[in-house]
Amino acid sequence: MAKQRKTYVYEGQISLSVFGIDRVRWNAYAFIDGWFPGGESIHAYSEDEIAGGKPDPVASGQMDLEPAIQDPRVYFLKVAEIRVQHVTEKYEITLRHLERNIQWQVKHRSHMALENFFTGWRGAT
Repeated sequence: MAKQRKTYVYEGQISLSVFGIDRVRWNAYAFIDGWFPGGESIHAYSEDEIAGGKPDPVASGQMDLEPAIQDPRVYFLKVAEIRVQHVTEKYEITLRHLERNIQWQVKHRSHMALENFFTGWRGAT
């Protein structure tokens, strides 16, 4: 019998704050829960250079720090768009993985084993 590879679902959280005294002087902070494997690291962004600029770690490296976006509201919305897109991609990967596992269970297990699988899954919450 082949050894089954274990997979896990991790919870993550992203907090983004953009604040300042006016539309010219402002700062942005992002707090990303990165304790799970493959999480982001600020050190990776500090060493990278893209197209002659520095990647913005708040924007997951998908925007340059220079030239900077001047309007804090526009900056917030662009970063939020990037982060939501990333979360959506991870969610879709999780759904595809779950669908494959359910299809495998239906194909290879008896109805009793499938019922036990879902009963144990509900009991784990």
